[in-house]
Amino acid sequence: MAISKLSPKDPAETVLVTFDFNNNLTNIAEVITAVLWEATVISGVDPTPNNIFTGVQTFGSGVTTGLVTGGVAGVLYQIVVTITTSYGQIIKSTSQLKVEVQS
Repeated sequence: MAISKLSPKDPAETVLVTFDFNNNLTNIAEVITAVLWEATVISGVDPTPNNIFTGVQTFGSGVTTGLVTGGVAGVLYQIVVTITTSYGQIIKSTSQLKVEVQS
């Protein structure tokens, strides 16, 4: 599992984040049936890292999207998205997100 890096965001921003799993699906009939988004802190301090998610994470045929909001300036978060597919696959994708005040 490769770890990608998302563009840094300001604590005042709310941004839409998309994870694309289409390359992991075996054919066009396979779809995402469940999704779990989790956040942890890689560096810095945030006692409630999952609070960076707001609203409901949605999923379609091969992608899942969610809104990321707030966060603590100076914290590097790791976002892990786990999907389950209609063919029984369980697949994870990981990204890092730096929250920093932008001028």
